[in-house]
Amino acid sequence: MPSRHLTRLQRLWVAACALALVVIVSCAPASDATAAPAVTASAAALPAAHGSLVFLANKNLAPVAYLDHGVPSGLAIDLTRALAARMPQSVQIRVMDWAQAQTLVASGRADALIQINPTPERRRIYDFSDPFLESHFSIFVRVDGPNVSDVASLRGLRVGVEAGGLPQQVLGGDRLIRLTIVPSFPAAFRMLAAGKIDAVVVDYRVGMYVLATNGIRGIRAAGDPIGTTYSAIAVRKGDTKLLDAINTALRSIKADGTYDQILKKWATTDVVYETQGQINRRFYASVIAVLLILLLSTLAWGLILRRQIKRRRSAQEALRVSQNLYEREHRIADTLQQAILEPFEPSPGVRAAVLYRPASSSANVGGDFYDLFQLDDRHVATVVGDVSGKGLEAARLTSLLRDGIRAYALEAADPRSLLERVNRLIHRHSPSDMFATVFYGVLDTRSGLLDYCCAGHPAPAVVTSEGAWMLAGGGGTIIGAFPDATFDARSVTLTADQVLVLYTDGIIEARADGELFGEERLVAALDELRRTSLDRLPDRLVETTLRYTGGTLSDDTVVMTVSLMVTEVVPCPRPSSNAAIRLISG
Repeated sequence: MPSRHLTRLQRLWVAACALALVVIVSCAPASDATAAPAVTASAAALPAAHGSLVFLANKNLAPVAYLDHGVPSGLAIDLTRALAARMPQSVQIRVMDWAQAQTLVASGRADALIQINPTPERRRIYDFSDPFLESHFSIFVRVDGPNVSDVASLRGLRVGVEAGGLPQQVLGGDRLIRLTIVPSFPAAFRMLAAGKIDAVVVDYRVGMYVLATNGIRGIRAAGDPIGTTYSAIAVRKGDTKLLDAINTALRSIKADGTYDQILKKWATTDVVYETQGQINRRFYASVIAVLLILLLSTLAWGLILRRQIKRRRSAQEALRVSQNLYEREHRIADTLQQAILEPFEPSPGVRAAVLYRPASSSANVGGDFYDLFQLDDRHVATVVGDVSGKGLEAARLTSLLRDGIRAYALEAADPRSLLERVNRLIHRHSPSDMFATVFYGVLDTRSGLLDYCCAGHPAPAVVTSEGAWMLAGGGGTIIGAFPDATFDARSVTLTADQVLVLYTDGIIEARADGELFGEERLVAALDELRRTSLDRLPDRLVETTLRYTGGTLSDDTVVMTVSLMVTEVVPCPRPSSNAAIRLISG
């Protein structure tokens, strides 16, 4: 009898597995991907086969254009393949970095750009085909972020855009909008979710697809699109023969219905919260789960109970091991951070004070750091930075960044050169989704000359007994995003009665009722504290910020104050309009 019962369970198991397989096979959607030769982004600069044309697309525009396991894919790619079939010459399609693609076509090393929006600047370089594809450029913000409805409301905010894209050209004309070049749109939305930028401007279809396929939550499209345009295929200026061939083929696929068929095929990638592929995967998982539940319900209650007890014990043991690993990692990260944040040694010719405040006691292993060290008998280096993320990886990257700056400072002649070398180091040795902002300055303690660079970091402030103001040069490219990034260097001469105030974005991004503390309140606060001693100024500034937020900070914070000890330095007039952002008189 027991043997016969066991055989029935085995038969039930086989039948359930067979049923699950039949359901999955019958429900699986047929693939309609168009075959194409595998072309990697790195191959895009190679010459085409003899007699072939090379058409280039943006690799960061899924589902419009992207690489799927090395194969160019997307709505714009399928349209281009259909168009190429009507042209007299063969066409090779390559998907790559967009800024590089534009350079290749402009210089004649490739023939055409796919899915590019015409602008007055671009019309001086390229000729454009008939309308190719409609695009809606939308503003994406955090659900709990600033109230944004149009381009004007982006002023004063940090806005992520792609290098060489239409949003960069459109928004770049407004100097009050602080543009940040992002390495990719998934990275841009992660930066937005982490609060490192305030908004991302991208094609609506691309933005919603990236959010869905990367599982990023808490982001919404704000207001109406900032612009609705029709993209085109661009050729080098004056290549009328190729342009005529493209237009003839484009009109042909529109006339015979091929164009509309491709649009309908890709309509399944339109997303609100999930892609069709994610919905299918969830359905398959639900079917399998139901079948397994039915199967398990036929087992004896005693066997179920024994397995539950065994699983519970295993879960408890796994939880204990996980807790031990977490505590060990936390201790290692905390030890690394304490080593990074140890008091710096006094340097001749300068006075300095610093305050580090974590956002909360439970998250005190962050990426904010500072440093001050002597380069020679008259030059002192000052550093304040902020690494994305928390925990062991953030502490490791912070240590690498701080030690790299110290090492290269012995060789680099100026802040710009140093940050370019450090950027290459961090890009090579850090995860692709981690980055940093850094202020690096070299102060001549005899003349008072300060040479400095901001790599995606807020601009420093200066305080005297007469008032406070912001220096120019804040923002720019972040550290670690691009291997060949360059940085803008600035100079200013400080006097012995002036205090240089360096800080991380935990100050200006502190919020009260959704409104940032911001640079204007920072300058106003420093103006009120202008008679505070250098040693007390960091504490008093943080206290002012906490009063604004109601006693909490949403991010870790560093405030460093530096001034000259000597009195005989080169006189420094008050900053002119192009050297300072704002001046509040005492």
